[in-house]
Amino acid sequence: MCKVYAHLRFFLRIFVCLDYIKRFSIKEAIYLNDWSHYMATPIAMPRQGQSVETCVINEWLKKKGDEVNEGDVLFSYETDKATFEYESEVAGTLLDIFFDADADVAVLTNVAVVGDPGEEVEEFRPKGEGAADTRAAEPAPAQPESAPAPQAAPAAPEPAAGSTPSQAAAPAPVRTDEGILRVSPRARKKAAGKGVDVNMVGGTGAKGRIIEADIDRFLSETPQMTSAAAAKQAATGMAAPAAGTGLGGRVRAADLFEAAAAGQPLAIDDTVAKVKQSKMRRIIGRRMMQSLQQTAQLTINASANATSIMAYRKQIKINGEKLGLAN
Repeated sequence: MCKVYAHLRFFLRIFVCLDYIKRFSIKEAIYLNDWSHYMATPIAMPRQGQSVETCVINEWLKKKGDEVNEGDVLFSYETDKATFEYESEVAGTLLDIFFDADADVAVLTNVAVVGDPGEEVEEFRPKGEGAADTRAAEPAPAQPESAPAPQAAPAAPEPAAGSTPSQAAAPAPVRTDEGILRVSPRARKKAAGKGVDVNMVGGTGAKGRIIEADIDRFLSETPQMTSAAAAKQAATGMAAPAAGTGLGGRVRAADLFEAAAAGQPLAIDDTVAKVKQSKMRRIIGRRMMQSLQQTAQLTINASANATSIMAYRKQIKINGEKLGLAN
């Protein structure tokens, strides 16, 4: 009987202890739940590897004020070698975003805050450069509107450099409804011999036909250039002199530079477009520069006998029409 009583007392003590622990745990859980209800959750930039120090935010897939569920993708970011997506681990409202897209953010730095509307987020805002201040700013005082300045009359367009009045008034090439350019046989032969593109010549014959006189006029009004000079002029807009130092007075590429150095206008497009490179491209550029600086440079030159190749090329050019390679 004594043993039974002793066992009952033992189990009663265990029951009392378990009931006390249960009540304390319930109170602690209620307290913790109330505390988390009033605390927002910061979103930090993950660390993808021990060697990764910063990551670039590619795109925000959620904006400030959007509802966020667990598993929703908040933003995408990239490291030196790969691109990742950040999935939210908490649910709530995206209260604030600390960094804009294309920002280079150090790992483990807060980039956003998720919580309930009205919660404080300033304590999570990172201190330093690069963080976007999204706090509402006071509106600037309105400036009194001034009367619009009178617009100047548009200036008359000036003729292009190097052009003559007769060249500016030259008729444009005329084509038929089928797109065929009318050229007389004599004009076509003379244009081929002088290296003139008939598509650039305006015809004065019947129905806009290009005649031999049009080729002569074009040759007298337009400086003849070599293919290299024509390509350079098309790329840079250099003004061509009236005559060059080439064969038959043709303008060479060197003549274009001499004319530009002599004071003739040089039309160069100085528009600069800045293209932001990805983090991977920046790493590639850095590694290439390190390789150039830290590795000995070696250039290998090799030569080969191309006599047979040149002979075969000559045969192809002679029999080009028979082989269907006329063009």
